[in-house]
Amino acid sequence: MRCPNCGAFLDDNKTVCTMCGAAINNNNNNNNNQNLGFNNFNNNTFNQTGGFGSNNSFNNMNSFSSNDTFSGNPNANPSFSTGSVFSSGNANQSMSQRQADYENKFNSYKDMDYKTNIKKEDKDIFDFFSENKTIIKIVSVLALFALLGFIGYKYYQHKLKPVEEKPILLNLYFEVDSSLQQVAGNSNSTLIYNKSGEKGSACSISITYGSSTEGDHVKEFFQTKKTSLDPERDSNTNVVDELKIFTASDSSMTINDTPWYYLNIFYKPSVEQDPTILKYKYLTSTHKGYYYDIELVNNSNDSVCNASLDNFAKSLKFIDEQE
Repeated sequence: MRCPNCGAFLDDNKTVCTMCGAAINNNNNNNNNQNLGFNNFNNNTFNQTGGFGSNNSFNNMNSFSSNDTFSGNPNANPSFSTGSVFSSGNANQSMSQRQADYENKFNSYKDMDYKTNIKKEDKDIFDFFSENKTIIKIVSVLALFALLGFIGYKYYQHKLKPVEEKPILLNLYFEVDSSLQQVAGNSNSTLIYNKSGEKGSACSISITYGSSTEGDHVKEFFQTKKTSLDPERDSNTNVVDELKIFTASDSSMTINDTPWYYLNIFYKPSVEQDPTILKYKYLTSTHKGYYYDIELVNNSNDSVCNASLDNFAKSLKFIDEQE
């Protein structure tokens, strides 16, 4: 049998509808002419509403029966309840009221804080990050500062790490900056670094070593250089070019705990001026039976060349490798 209120199929012995809860009259349901909840179709017209069809009409609403008639409450309107089943509604409710009810329900769902109902064991990694944004930001900033500090410390250690110094020419260690390029020497006992300019070799370093003799190597070395730089003279022994007359100055100094002897050659910038241009500088020293002669040249009176030659001279150091 069917429920006269909602039309649900029920067992014959049921007295209450399991779908809508309406009371069931078994005697009425056994009647072959039980109503279905709509007005009967009669004479191809709707009773009370106009109509169509053949010999049937709608009388009321809400349930089906076997005789193609509808019985029930004509003002009833099927509607959804919270249990997802049909329950009686209000057919006379206005559209604006229905819209307002819908929006109220929608907003109540939208504003609900679902996170408060999530169990701890059901939370995932995204919930963890969402709940701990502030702590994560603080930890991330601290980690970034720690990483930068570690990188800075390693860089500082790298800068403080002493350069491994190994002898370059026999037992002599030195440093030459990148402005000077190494060129071939006269032999295996000579190294030459040079920078070319308008006047040829504008800035150069020449280093030579050899076995020392019993004589005064320093005096002999300086005398040889002075002789090679003596200006050209005419038949009357007069100097041809006065700007090529030099003034020599020699002495000694200590570089990295080693005594070195030097000879400076100064020239005049003009005939009327005193010799102030340092064009040649010679250094010599002995170590373990060998002499080391160095010639520094600045042909262009260039300040950059002067700086390169000074830095080279300061780096001179004798290193005895362990065998």
